[in-house]
Amino acid sequence: MSEDVTPVSFERMKGIMKSLLKDLSISRSNCPTGARISVLSYNTNIKYLIRFSDFQRKHLLMEAVQGIPLEKSSGQRNIGRAMRFVARNAFKRHRQGALIRKVAVFLTAGPSQDAASINTAVLEFSALDIIPAVIALREASNVREAFLVRRDGDKTLTPSKPNLVFYENDSKEKEDPMTDDTGQFKLFVWESKEEERLNYVSLCSLCYDTCNPVSQCEIVDPPPVNINMDIAYIMDGSRDVSSEEFETMKEFVSKMLDYFAIASLPFESDKEARVALVQHAPPNNSGTELSSSVSEEFDLTTYSTKDLMKTHIQESLHQLEGSSAVGHALEWTVNNVFLEADRPRKHKVIFTILGSKTSAWDKEKLLKMSLKAKCRGFTMFTLALGGEADDSEMTELSSVPMEQHLLQMGKVHKLELSYALRFSQAFLNLLKRELNLYPPINLQEKCDNLDRGDTYQQAVGITDRILFSGLKHNDLLQPSELSRKNVQNKILKTTQGPKEEQYSQIENKYFTSISIQNGDGIETEERFEKVQRAKDACSKDMDIGECENYTLKWYYHKQQNMCSQFWYGGCGGNKNRFETQEECDALCVVSL
Repeated sequence: MSEDVTPVSFERMKGIMKSLLKDLSISRSNCPTGARISVLSYNTNIKYLIRFSDFQRKHLLMEAVQGIPLEKSSGQRNIGRAMRFVARNAFKRHRQGALIRKVAVFLTAGPSQDAASINTAVLEFSALDIIPAVIALREASNVREAFLVRRDGDKTLTPSKPNLVFYENDSKEKEDPMTDDTGQFKLFVWESKEEERLNYVSLCSLCYDTCNPVSQCEIVDPPPVNINMDIAYIMDGSRDVSSEEFETMKEFVSKMLDYFAIASLPFESDKEARVALVQHAPPNNSGTELSSSVSEEFDLTTYSTKDLMKTHIQESLHQLEGSSAVGHALEWTVNNVFLEADRPRKHKVIFTILGSKTSAWDKEKLLKMSLKAKCRGFTMFTLALGGEADDSEMTELSSVPMEQHLLQMGKVHKLELSYALRFSQAFLNLLKRELNLYPPINLQEKCDNLDRGDTYQQAVGITDRILFSGLKHNDLLQPSELSRKNVQNKILKTTQGPKEEQYSQIENKYFTSISIQNGDGIETEERFEKVQRAKDACSKDMDIGECENYTLKWYYHKQQNMCSQFWYGGCGGNKNRFETQEECDALCVVSL
């Protein structure tokens, strides 16, 4: 229903849909027999026309389809958005059954320019085991690129001589559709009515018999991805990760080794993948020494078979139960796993598996190193289990487009683990086809500023982040690096405006100190408000912090309306923490 769909094209697409539906047996209940039909229209937006539960009689369904009108619209065609909507909404509740299949047929009058959303849809369809068929009346290059895989030599999988097959009621031999290496993703380009192969779509997509498949349309499991890649898994083994979640992480990494080809000669061969595994962080880790923040389970050349890696994971990988330090682990992995490796591979992948927030003392390192890694061309993928991982940290640890490089799973059961594995394998296929840039163009300015860093700071001043000591770390909005232009604008404002207005803004909940060099020396102003009023501090629960450098402090106990001592470990915590009982009493007990 996009702006360039003509009445002739619309009627042809509707005719194709009616022809595909006429031989289907319609389900009259929710039992896993027959087909349930849903019809949607799309342009930039998506609209339900018929829902699964609307019709249980064939003739009523056909009448409804016949009555669908062409709605004129100014919206552009967005196949990717329509595909993602179908995956996330139309199939959100589907029938269960060993032979139940989820099939989505998309009719399009022409190409769509939304390459990123189509690529993301392919990942989600693979993960959800949805079988798509796209029927295009004109060439749809983005769909072709997203659906097809590449063989060795980076040539698109299109037969040099098309396979020609006769089907019953076909008047002449016709070319097979373009498909991926599983036979599951199919693209048909029918620029004329004579090119239509409706029987093929019915036989190989809508009515495919998994028990007795026709040879021309057999669907196979995706083979292991053959990709020239160095991949390092960074696992969260901190004490905030439950033992169940840690075992799930181990199972995920172990099973994912089946999804791509492992280099049998990691020291010599330049083909296939090499794998490293790093865990963070050991007990008593405070980030003072980089090496103490990680435990290297194995590096890129330790093992040459997946079986040896799996044995290590199952028998030797034990949870460390220290303080989370993913930023330090990232820095160590880049410096000691990737940069130290001989014969580096074409693709460098950092696959982070999170189960908790990182420690307060690690946050700045995470921001700095994630940007550095992206600017160095690393592909960064993040899998978050449970509900404790921090949104902003997941964002920093993931490349863009975010929806292709970040999976948030919540509590993981068997089905969810299968989803993550299939999504990850489809992602590796996407990576192999090099459809994304690492780093992306929109990071260019930040990467340039990162390279100039020290020189620029000396020229225009120094920007420091000051963490307000009373704020709990996980309540803070994450800071972003100030660009050169932003720094210059702020400096200009402070030098031109009246003194009382020079430092009136607050940067989220981090407070910025700007040092400006001039002929009279250095003038420094710190921008932050005073401590919050007593109610704010006294309403917080006791928080011992995230480190293990314990000192005695005082806190206000709301239920008992009194101040008590507790051991504060340092790093983070909240405002309900006082040096003396007198200070606590004055701010809390007396004020109530």
